[in-house]
Amino acid sequence: MPNERIISQLPRVARNDTAYAYLVDNLGNTVYTFLFNPESKAINLRASYKESVAALTYLPSQSYQYTSGQTLELYNLILEAWSRGKSVKPQLDALMGLMRADPAKGKYAPSPVTFTWGSNKFGLAVITELSWVETAWLGGEVASAKVNLKLLEVPPISKADTPQERIAAAASKELPLTERQKAEASTKAGAWLRANIKTLSTSTSQLVRSNSFKLSTSTSGVVSFLDSKNKVIGVIGTYKNGKFTDAGRTIK
Repeated sequence: MPNERIISQLPRVARNDTAYAYLVDNLGNTVYTFLFNPESKAINLRASYKESVAALTYLPSQSYQYTSGQTLELYNLILEAWSRGKSVKPQLDALMGLMRADPAKGKYAPSPVTFTWGSNKFGLAVITELSWVETAWLGGEVASAKVNLKLLEVPPISKADTPQERIAAAASKELPLTERQKAEASTKAGAWLRANIKTLSTSTSQLVRSNSFKLSTSTSGVVSFLDSKNKVIGVIGTYKNGKFTDAGRTIK
């Protein structure tokens, strides 16, 4: 007999037998619709602890490390179109496509998805496991199968932050400086030297005052100080995003 007090506290939900489960990407586009709704869902969550010796007890102490993302496992998902004389291969291909990158098309990682079934949602998540057993065929083409699917929860990202855009953003941050940017870096570094000449050592300040020095900027923005014979004296600083600072300075 159930605890009626707890039952009375649970939220009431309207029954909806017409709601089919589907997967959407982080832009809200439906990327897969289930042929049949799941018969069961298994959700797992794991907290990781590190054991260490504890004094005055045989039990080890437990130091919390992290809590993993939840996993959602869907077993024996039904794909059945044999009775309709149709193949379910497109359904299987669509699931496999959600697990693959396609660098030729600028897709460097599979897109995360959200499992949606009525008001119930799980995600963002990535599909980590997919397996199936084929049970019927038409002319050798799979027409019936049972599918197992495992999804792993991942941190949320911006709706506009697609895998391709994340790769492009990372690449843009690492682009080498152009010749024009390197020249600008050297100009700003020279101006910094003259403005801070009193903070420099006697030998360095003499080179600056007599203009007997050269500046060299690497493609990563590091500006080096050289004497008139092209001998590297040290690093002045770093040029980044149009600004010069003395970050990484080694000259005195």
